[in-house]
Amino acid sequence: MSPENDHSTPPGRGLGTTATPVFTSQQTMEADIVRGMLDAGGIEAETWSVGVTGYGNTLATFQVMVRAEDVEEAKTLIDAIAEDVSG
Repeated sequence: MSPENDHSTPPGRGLGTTATPVFTSQQTMEADIVRGMLDAGGIEAETWSVGVTGYGNTLATFQVMVRAEDVEEAKTLIDAIAEDVSG
């Protein structure tokens, strides 16, 4: 499994120690879709799990992380996508 899909990625791996959450979900798939949209928009992102995973991931929260310097651009892109989807 590649690091961006490894939901147990420890802090500081890949994005460095300035990794900052920009999106949180209870569902792996939703977080991975947002991560993919950020990647497609040119913003490097990773999905990290917080909590206990397994048995349907019922005790985990998934965070989409970006570098600190990309937070504003990432949030703007996420907001634009959410607005576009909601009509």
